[in-house]
Amino acid sequence: MELDTRGSVLQCVQSMTGLSRPEAQNLLGKFLFSGWDEHEKPVTVLSGGERRRLALAVTVASGANFLVLDEPTNHLDLESREALEAALEAFPGTVLLVSHDRALLDAVAERTLAIEDRELHSYDGGWAEMLRRREERAARAAPPQEPKVERKPRPAKPRPKRTRPSELEQLEAEIAAREVEVKELEAKLAEDWSNVETLAAHKSSRDALQALLSRWEELFDQAQA
Repeated sequence: MELDTRGSVLQCVQSMTGLSRPEAQNLLGKFLFSGWDEHEKPVTVLSGGERRRLALAVTVASGANFLVLDEPTNHLDLESREALEAALEAFPGTVLLVSHDRALLDAVAERTLAIEDRELHSYDGGWAEMLRRREERAARAAPPQEPKVERKPRPAKPRPKRTRPSELEQLEAEIAAREVEVKELEAKLAEDWSNVETLAAHKSSRDALQALLSRWEELFDQAQA
């Protein structure tokens, strides 16, 4: 979206949406543009993340009922990411979100579409739910085990360590617990965005969740090999 760069942030919103001054100020507050200094800041001096936040605010206020967002968290700082999540969760219409941000998908997605083996698969929920369903599908597709034949035991040879189901189950439990923790921290941030300790804890928790999801994928692929 091309923003109106001729004036301030507040003037940009008013000129592009037709909102009154109080309505525009209220909208800007929801996207972390709070106070006179932020409202009167020239659009031309905004950072990349601030511009994307402003563009999203204008889009939400435009009355659109369908949004297409391609990697919207690229180059966003933590506050902008949080504002984006809040805006997407509050958006009354439909959002088609293309993203590799697993934490974002878990936070806002109600359905995940994934291209696998040149086919389009649809999963209810976010990224973690998609991984769980994919594991179930792979288990159902696995060939039945052949009957065991009793043979004289031979000296055991060392084999490469394979991923045990219990390891995947343990990771899934850790992922679920971490997701709950992220949600709790997001609820705290919704009440007070300026709490530095909560912001730091939220970032740390999200990073840990990303690491767990990456590890789960790695172990899942090993188990299927």
